[in-house]
Amino acid sequence: MAAPRAGVGARADAVLRASRAVAEYLGVADPDEIIGKTDVDFWSPETAREAAADEQRIMETKEPLVGKVERLVHPDGRVTWDYTTKMPLLDSSGKVIGICGINKDFTAMKEMQDALAEERNRLEATTAELEEKNAVLQADLQLAREVQEALLPRLWAPEPRLWGRALLWEPEVPGPPTT
Repeated sequence: MAAPRAGVGARADAVLRASRAVAEYLGVADPDEIIGKTDVDFWSPETAREAAADEQRIMETKEPLVGKVERLVHPDGRVTWDYTTKMPLLDSSGKVIGICGINKDFTAMKEMQDALAEERNRLEATTAELEEKNAVLQADLQLAREVQEALLPRLWAPEPRLWGRALLWEPEVPGPPTT
């Protein structure tokens, strides 16, 4: 699993600092090449807008964003997932001067979660189908019992007798045929 990636952004969403892991993830040889770039330089417009909205909210509220699972759409259309934490950077007077973000590639975990959810849904559908079939079989079995009881000769339905506390039925066995 990849190491966490960290980057620091300023008010205009431009990167101020980036780790080597961020550079590698973005396909850049040197972290300094990322300095001054924005989310629009690395992500689809949709992903960049969502990241900017999160960062604006953090800068306005000073509340961190912790453990968000983010869908990232790359410029080539490829989709990956990140587990993201973003925190406000404050100066000595408490004023927000930027955002610090730490991300971890979450793609494999997300794919496993999605596969498990799909399997759970398939099993739930199969269970419901089997329950329906079982209900039909139970109804058929009950009908077969009723038909069997109606058609069997009465000599196979003897009167019950009491033995101790249990009620017993003893079938009357026909004797040899009389002629």
